[in-house]
Amino acid sequence: MSPIRQKGNLLVFAAYLAFFCVLFWPVAFGERSFASPDIYPYYYQIWKFACEEIHLGHLPLWNPYASFGTPFAANPQSCLFYPFSAIWMVGDFTRGLNMYILFHLALAAFSTYFFMREHEAAKAPSLLSGCVFSLGGYAMSTVRLTISLCSVAYFPFVLVLFARALKSKDFRWKAGTAGVLLLQYLAGDPSINGVTLGVCFMMGALRGWRGLLVFLETALLFLVLGAFQIIPFAEFVSLSSRPVADYAAASKWSFPPTNLWELIVPPTVRVSTRVTKEGMPWLENAYAGLVAVFLSLFCLRRNVRRFEKKLFLLCGAGLLLAFGRYGVVHALLYRFVPLFSLLRYPERFLFLAFFSLACLAGLGLAYFSRGRRWIFFAVALLMVADLVLANTALHTVPLKVFQAKPENVRVVMSDPGLFRVMASPQMLNKAYHPNENTSLETELADRRDQFFPNLPQADRLHSLWSYESVYLRNVQALLQSFIGREPSDAKRFWDRWNIRYIASPAEAVPGLERANVTVAANLFRNADAWPRAYFVPEARIVAEADGLQVTGEEMPQAVEVTRYESDRVEMRVEAPQNVWLIFTDAFYPGWRVSVDGKRAKIVRAQKAFRAVWIETGIHQVEWTFKPLSLQIGSLLSLAALLFLLIRLRFYNKLI
Repeated sequence: MSPIRQKGNLLVFAAYLAFFCVLFWPVAFGERSFASPDIYPYYYQIWKFACEEIHLGHLPLWNPYASFGTPFAANPQSCLFYPFSAIWMVGDFTRGLNMYILFHLALAAFSTYFFMREHEAAKAPSLLSGCVFSLGGYAMSTVRLTISLCSVAYFPFVLVLFARALKSKDFRWKAGTAGVLLLQYLAGDPSINGVTLGVCFMMGALRGWRGLLVFLETALLFLVLGAFQIIPFAEFVSLSSRPVADYAAASKWSFPPTNLWELIVPPTVRVSTRVTKEGMPWLENAYAGLVAVFLSLFCLRRNVRRFEKKLFLLCGAGLLLAFGRYGVVHALLYRFVPLFSLLRYPERFLFLAFFSLACLAGLGLAYFSRGRRWIFFAVALLMVADLVLANTALHTVPLKVFQAKPENVRVVMSDPGLFRVMASPQMLNKAYHPNENTSLETELADRRDQFFPNLPQADRLHSLWSYESVYLRNVQALLQSFIGREPSDAKRFWDRWNIRYIASPAEAVPGLERANVTVAANLFRNADAWPRAYFVPEARIVAEADGLQVTGEEMPQAVEVTRYESDRVEMRVEAPQNVWLIFTDAFYPGWRVSVDGKRAKIVRAQKAFRAVWIETGIHQVEWTFKPLSLQIGSLLSLAALLFLLIRLRFYNKLI
């Protein structure tokens, strides 16, 4: 029976989910939460923001709390349109996030089982392969890189459906493949999605022109269905620093071939080489399992099946790509394959090797045991125990860590008004390099007091710094020009950028008054901080890229902000003369402004901000974010969905 029609599939998935809930019972049922490096400073912050906005009845297209503001819905990592984001949107957010991670570990295991059953593997080896993949170093490492785990979980499903699309003329398989590719993309990691498309392309190419046509039709259907997310993201990337990055940036965190031994030597019995001059690696743990790798070699017998040959080929391809700058394959693809240069961190490609080894391990044990069940189950238990002991020691903290408000945060939140906070560059250096003896719980609390990038937005505080994978090019250039300046020189930036509070390890900062002292950081107040919007009577537009450049004296006169939401800002402006109104939130296509209800033109100001011309008198100014890219993408997606429904209905009538 086809694995797609097997009645026990739901039961198998439930069993995997129960297994991971028991394995991580303090997180699933207790008072602890996952808090590995990227979970708390990034995913926790942006998804909590999304959750709160949804509960307020807003669809957050823009995030005003990170740096000077950044597109939110356009970034797939927001997972705003991913159906399973409902897991953390409903009920308690922190517990929902933990279940979201466990759900996708179970999904990765189940999809591997599903793939094996499609290729006529027995149930026991298939179940084992699912466990090996989801307990391997790649899956356990990507718990902290959550979007990668979620996207990788769909990879085996795509392979199954696309293989069927290649074998059959039934349009439903192409539609199904496109639908799963869309889920994989919406799960948050476009890079994994791109690699999956690359594998599908090779599968199609091996079948000649017909296979390539099937691939093109499937890929086109996926792209149009996902246009509502893909087009805004393409716009975002085009305005970011990614397209201008060099090969050194694209090949950062390559996996050295000399480290292949890490696949078979447990991290508990070796000295870690995973920390480099680049800091923590992308993949924290590369252990695939000594027993698993050994058993996969049993597939190298005299009559190797075609299926097993493909798995070995996929494993080799994953390793060659993961070598990155240490090999030639990655460099050639970077140079000659369109869009490949946008992919970062070659260690990401190791999922191809881990998945293949997991499948081969299940098949290898079946050959090794030769039908003797007691040997199969004894070795399978040994293999799973090995992976559990080696890979599942993940960072967790008590739930109360997320609920408590540190002292500096409480002081700042007691100050009304619209302003930004920041960590000084010296504070950032200290926060990124905490004392080795500091517990994770203390480190997280300290970082909140230090205004570590992204963390202030959990308390709805506007932070100068942000921790992102995609940065707006002009904003990043502006911030980089600011780093390294002496406090006396930086003061004028603090004033004009609306920065009222600064966390610093220094005992005193020129021009600032100390507002609070904690073990983590000293808090300073900038009494001279300008309002978020101010007037400039004299300015000139020098170039489209730089926009408005101030030529006269600025007027830090308060502009009353009567409403400030993620996608809408309203102001009451009393202009003493004809002036430019400078609004120090990021300039980005899609923002519109109206003055007294009449559409006006937004001009880029000082390379990164927004400005509008205001005449003398009292006016109502309204800024709204309505990106054209989202509107065009949504129309295309709707048209594709209607086409798909009509085509499927017509097909059903034919059969």
